[in-house]
Amino acid sequence: LRIKSTLSDVQKRKRVDFVLDKVDRNHGRQRVNHLFKDLLSCIHVDESWFYLQKTSNRIRTMPGVVIPDHPRTQHKSHIMKVMFLVAMARPQVKPDGTWFDGKIGMWPCTQRVVTQRASVNRPRGVLETKPKAVDAAFYIHLFTRVGGVLAKIKEKMPWLQQSGHVIQHDGAGPHTEHTENTINDFGSRDGWNISIHKQPPQSPDLNILDLGLFASMKSRQSDLMLGAKTIDALITKIRTVFDEYPGRKLDSIWAHQFDCYTEILKCNGENTYKAPHKGAQRQRTFAWSKVDLSVDVELVNRFYNV
Repeated sequence: LRIKSTLSDVQKRKRVDFVLDKVDRNHGRQRVNHLFKDLLSCIHVDESWFYLQKTSNRIRTMPGVVIPDHPRTQHKSHIMKVMFLVAMARPQVKPDGTWFDGKIGMWPCTQRVVTQRASVNRPRGVLETKPKAVDAAFYIHLFTRVGGVLAKIKEKMPWLQQSGHVIQHDGAGPHTEHTENTINDFGSRDGWNISIHKQPPQSPDLNILDLGLFASMKSRQSDLMLGAKTIDALITKIRTVFDEYPGRKLDSIWAHQFDCYTEILKCNGENTYKAPHKGAQRQRTFAWSKVDLSVDVELVNRFYNV
């Protein structure tokens, strides 16, 4: 069992309001179901650490099988790692009829520094890639630089220029009001309307990256980590996992996200619900998606005293 945050009444209400804002109620009260908004123009953004190796592994032993030696390191903090910022939209069919897998991009939070000492891996005085602390200035840089988040959104989703995009991120320290205002300013240039907003606090289940993508990627990366001895090699291997991640799997994570929306309404904003697992029982709503946008009318109306 995973430890979950204890939520205050205010936080629960914010979670409910967040989900209710995703409901399109313009279908009449006599219908059995309302529909969630399709969120095809919503982009989820989050950061996560990726490690060269796990601090613990589970193995299955059998008679006659030699248990491998424990991996060793001087300290767990010395395990090679790098933080990535990932932006992900919902997989969808583009206006030209081709498939868009939803992957906007993946950016390593690193910097190039001159080595001060020689080591077995490189001489002194050469450029080396090092992890970079993500403060507000660097976070803005990741969005506004050439090839950054905003540029990639415009490149990969040009058909939504007129309707606008919403970027959703969490309330981490660098995600300040100044940060959001600056990103919104850059996002409103050249005829675009891209705005960034915070999700409710203590709510990783409201972001598909925390909900499923990061854990799924990390489980897939273990086989690729063999042979990586530098940050650059680690970055290359993790990007391979991202590039090869199947779009249909991403669609399933989004389908799970909409199921979580419903569960949050059922338990009045709590996070103690049992994660729904419809899996193979879920029928595709459209030929290209497993997402079920329906939500019970009575479930929604009870929050409006209807």
